[in-house]
Amino acid sequence: MGSGLAKQQRRGSGGGRRRKKMTETTSQDALASAGEEEEEEDPDFEELRPPEVDPMAEMLDCGGADAALQGGGDSVDVLPRGGTCFAFSRVHDPSCSLLTPNRLLTLPDCPIEVQIVSIERDHSSTHILYPNLYVIELRHGDFQWSIRRRYKHFQQLHQQLQMYRAAMSIPLPTKRHRERRRSYREDNNARRPLPRFPKKPESLLSQEEVQQRAEQLEAYLSNLVMVPAYRMNPHTMQFLEVSHLSFVGGLGPKGREGLVYKRSGGHHSARGCVRLHFVFYQCCSRWRKRWLIAKDTCVLYVRPRDGVIKSVLLMDQGFQVQSGFMATGVNHGLLVTNLTRNLLVKCWTKRKEREWKDHLQELAKTSGQDFTRPNRYDAFAPVRTASRCRWYIDGSKYCEAVANAIDLAKEEIFIADWWLTPEIYLKRPVVPNNRWRLDQLLQKKAEEGVKVFVLLYKEVEMALNINSLYSKQKLAAMHPNIKILRHPDHMTGGILLWAHHEKLVVIDQNFAFLGGLDLCYGRWDDFNHRLTDVGGIQMQRQISKSEQPEVNTSMNEVANRLLASHRLRKQRESGGGDATLTQGYGTNDAVDGDGDGTQPVGGSDVDARRRGRHSSVPATGIVNGGAVYVDQEEGKVVVGDDGSSRIASNLQRARRVFRAVTVSFVLSIVVLRVRSYTAGQGHNPVLACFARKFDVFSSLLSSPYVVVSLSTLHATTPAATPRRYGMLTLAPVLQGMQAFHRQNRRGSLDSLGDPSEVPRSELRACSLEDDLDVEGSAKYWLGKDYTNFIFKDLTEVDNPFVDIVDRNVTPRMPWHDIGAAVSGAAARDIARHFVQRWNFTKFEKAKQHENYPWLLPKSYQDVELETTLPECAVGILYTADCQNQFFITLEQGNGTVENQIGEALFQRILKAHRNKQNFRVYVVMPLLPAFEGEVGTDTGTAIQAITHWNYASMCRGNSSIIERLRAADVPDPTKYIDFFGLRKHDELHGKLIQELVYVHSKMMIVDDEVTIIGSANINDRSLLGRRDSELAIVVHDTDREKSVMDGRHYLAGRFAGALRRTLFREHLGLLESDGSASGIDIRDPVAASFYDGVWRTTARRNSQIFEKVFRCIPSDSVRTFAGLREFTAVPGLAESDPEQARAELREVRGHLVDMPMDFLAEETLTPASGTKEALMPVALWT
Repeated sequence: MGSGLAKQQRRGSGGGRRRKKMTETTSQDALASAGEEEEEEDPDFEELRPPEVDPMAEMLDCGGADAALQGGGDSVDVLPRGGTCFAFSRVHDPSCSLLTPNRLLTLPDCPIEVQIVSIERDHSSTHILYPNLYVIELRHGDFQWSIRRRYKHFQQLHQQLQMYRAAMSIPLPTKRHRERRRSYREDNNARRPLPRFPKKPESLLSQEEVQQRAEQLEAYLSNLVMVPAYRMNPHTMQFLEVSHLSFVGGLGPKGREGLVYKRSGGHHSARGCVRLHFVFYQCCSRWRKRWLIAKDTCVLYVRPRDGVIKSVLLMDQGFQVQSGFMATGVNHGLLVTNLTRNLLVKCWTKRKEREWKDHLQELAKTSGQDFTRPNRYDAFAPVRTASRCRWYIDGSKYCEAVANAIDLAKEEIFIADWWLTPEIYLKRPVVPNNRWRLDQLLQKKAEEGVKVFVLLYKEVEMALNINSLYSKQKLAAMHPNIKILRHPDHMTGGILLWAHHEKLVVIDQNFAFLGGLDLCYGRWDDFNHRLTDVGGIQMQRQISKSEQPEVNTSMNEVANRLLASHRLRKQRESGGGDATLTQGYGTNDAVDGDGDGTQPVGGSDVDARRRGRHSSVPATGIVNGGAVYVDQEEGKVVVGDDGSSRIASNLQRARRVFRAVTVSFVLSIVVLRVRSYTAGQGHNPVLACFARKFDVFSSLLSSPYVVVSLSTLHATTPAATPRRYGMLTLAPVLQGMQAFHRQNRRGSLDSLGDPSEVPRSELRACSLEDDLDVEGSAKYWLGKDYTNFIFKDLTEVDNPFVDIVDRNVTPRMPWHDIGAAVSGAAARDIARHFVQRWNFTKFEKAKQHENYPWLLPKSYQDVELETTLPECAVGILYTADCQNQFFITLEQGNGTVENQIGEALFQRILKAHRNKQNFRVYVVMPLLPAFEGEVGTDTGTAIQAITHWNYASMCRGNSSIIERLRAADVPDPTKYIDFFGLRKHDELHGKLIQELVYVHSKMMIVDDEVTIIGSANINDRSLLGRRDSELAIVVHDTDREKSVMDGRHYLAGRFAGALRRTLFREHLGLLESDGSASGIDIRDPVAASFYDGVWRTTARRNSQIFEKVFRCIPSDSVRTFAGLREFTAVPGLAESDPEQARAELREVRGHLVDMPMDFLAEETLTPASGTKEALMPVALWT
């Protein structure tokens, strides 16, 4: 009673006001208050009253609200009142300290339910004073967890809160503060029961009083968490094992959490001396206090002072938990290991060490068992049943689906690519405002709060021109929510030969796309596989044959290169030393200069009759029936008599631009005079600078075209899509102006600092269009997206809208590829793969950069890879459709190539032959590798090396599959396996052209039941698991449909069967119909009537027509370099008789052609001795 009176005296006038308020309450309230007064007098309990003032209000007055609420951040994840969990996006919000009061650690207006479910008594001498261990179950929203505490832990918490209350009782001398203190005190004292802590020591309790003590502690803790000031106190949160990541939806159940000491280091690293690293780790590493968190499939720890995640360990097949001094070297130590990290932590007591070990091992055996135990095919993820999957043939549908998914993203976007170009258009034709351009789409989502993470392969710049640095800088400068990392660092990491080759896009860890398609130039295509794209440009007048521009194809290019290689080899063999190309196509100057770029290598006369200077042809377009063209000499836009007045008025702006170009003629004369003057007077910096600044205008005058498109095109579905507006594209003008301002990059910009360090001239928005509000069509492939990699590889990727080849002369190379999309648990697996790669790169390159966060995998609670290929091949029963960029696989034990795809196919074919079974393997691959390398020169011989290994695997040498089958008494191996390619023909400005369709797919369909789609090629780089990084999925159909296989009724998978039939229709030219009109039944790929009567017959006929019309290479007619020269010297029908050639081409069906098996069969295609390629390891090519 004395203490109660003292408290009332300290309250002063506030006590009188409280008594007045109490007289106005009901009798029930009065009885409750009287009971509280009686309880206060109980000497066995100590009441813990709320603080005199709301601590959060104090922080608001002091300007510290941000620090209290979010650890200095600038955004708060707002949760509806009474919500059951925080949104997953909370993991990316600014972190908050675990050492200061924070009301955002728990769900607002959601109670914490407390129950002591059992008591464990320790009879050992270790805990004489506190023998009882209370098991407490807590529930908060959707989360339930348990903790174990002794009486001393309650006592320590009570003392800390008493000190906290005393500190908050110190008044501030302001009227506003006094009023707030009074209202807060009255409000808290009138509402809730107060926590009353039992003071009697446990050692004095009898056995019968232990259960009563448990009820007292339960009541104490229940009342404590109802007081906001105590509930958000950091000591209470530590007692309850709560952090800012405890109640986040998507991270799974709330696991065990708590403070530990962590020793620095422990990451697995392949660099440096192992023994020195071990000594340094043992002697020089430091111990730091960290908050350890266990989730269902991962373990992470955060820094308590700011809540920043410092590392994440994913559970994998190397996950182990060890404890004890013998295993860890420290008392109460715990060693957590996975394939990438050894995490050594030290707990406070032996009991906590044991509890952590038991909890982590239990997680590994339950929720984490999908990743800790061996899976089928040794995959990192298990078989996911009832998964939804969809396939995409060619890039148009794939990119459209990716664009739609990105547009729906709410939390995260993961992108991993071997090559990514920010300016790629995902939907075409291009619409105004660039809505579906990748960089603009990502910027839009980033502005909406979505976090975008991009992981790119960091190329060896001397070998590849993909310029991932530009891609990183361009995207990073668009918004802070876009984070990009490149990997690996080749020199410091010691990785020179291998690459990150997987391609994936993950949306919110719920939807995932993968396959062979990078989001980069040249990948977008559809089943038409167009060879040309000149927009709305049409010829104004009939061009005579002598005036027709030269049309370059990869056939001409490869012929010149192969002959140059043969000539160079002969020179070296005869002791002539290294050959030097001083003129011709083999030099960069010839390609980039003012000439036509078709001069022969080293004076070769191949296709000399096709060479000649380009004629100056006005470019025209048809707009609403009226001819519109650009007069290159006059520098004017001309509209025909039947053109509309709307067009004419809209072209006024374009005329102003072209007047500026006309003025440049006069300025160029001035420049010439300046140059003459400087030549006579010596170097003059001022005049030289003046001359350089006007060099840009000379490039405008040599441009082959200016107007891109002005023809009319309506949307295919007018009801759903508005009419698209055309663009008048002034590419040379704008690109010239960009070149005028561009500065050379100096030094490395691959830093992790502020993106503002990147020069704005390098990263400004790129646009070609001057929108004249004219109805018309846009090009499908803008700028460098119009590619022919065999003719010319990409350069200057940072100038995206400047053509790399002349589209009026060179046909594009069509691109055939396959992708897939998955959802649910399978998508989480792919997201987990990205998280693993990102976190590893984060550790290696940005460990201390908190702007690049550690990523967390989502839980599998609410919702097979590369080595699968050989085993699936062994299990084939009837047929396999294999489409791949390479076919490099030799017999087992050959000593060079290790993957066993070829061995598995050989054994299965041999079994079918001996059992007299029908069995088919369809292999579709590129006719030639798409490498530009200057064959036989110092720039490399990649195209020859890859061709050699492909043929060595197919049909040349004792280790090839065809020769091995013949040696095993299989008279006609092509009865079981055959190889094919794809080729397309078209017309460009009235001239017949052709080009191979580059097969970039990485797919296999087995028995219309099992499908493998991914990024892995059939070579050792992809399949051994220790070279290039890859990703693939194996789809087993569970949904069946009636079909036919080998002449018998068969239940085929809907996924695999539909994919194979669609591919066959595309290759055979049957996509416009179901095949019934021509009597073709594609259901049974094993039947001889289809395999021989349709598939092989079509390929053979198409190959013969293409060779007759175009004299294409590769060809079985070319066995030597001398034969190549003779073959290309004879013109095809396309030049000698175009009309007859068109009649022949009308008989071509689809794109399917034979793979020539005898092409350069009598020549050596391996790198010539003396070249730098010959010094490279064979593993680089295989």
